[in-house]
Amino acid sequence: MYNVNLLACYIDILLQENRKDRQLFGPSYIPELFGACGFIYIEHKTTIPCNTLKELIKTAGGHITENIKLAKIIIGTNGLKETWVIDSITTGELQLTKLYQWNNAK
Repeated sequence: MYNVNLLACYIDILLQENRKDRQLFGPSYIPELFGACGFIYIEHKTTIPCNTLKELIKTAGGHITENIKLAKIIIGTNGLKETWVIDSITTGELQLTKLYQWNNAK
């Protein structure tokens, strides 16, 4: 399990690096990581603040929906653990969703 304070610091670093890339590359910067995932819904009661997760996903090319019925992926207790987002960004590759489902919690 991730330490919440350590995770918050790491998220800040990820956001800063992403902002630097956007500034450096300007309009040619096109994030793609979550682009093919369809709409992603973020539950409001997540360990990582909901707005932070939304910003991370959007800056990595994802599309957020406020309508759970439109979502292909749900982040939160009714779907995937928030660490799926963090681990995917960290590795630069989408992680297998089946490894991050709440019903697989150890």
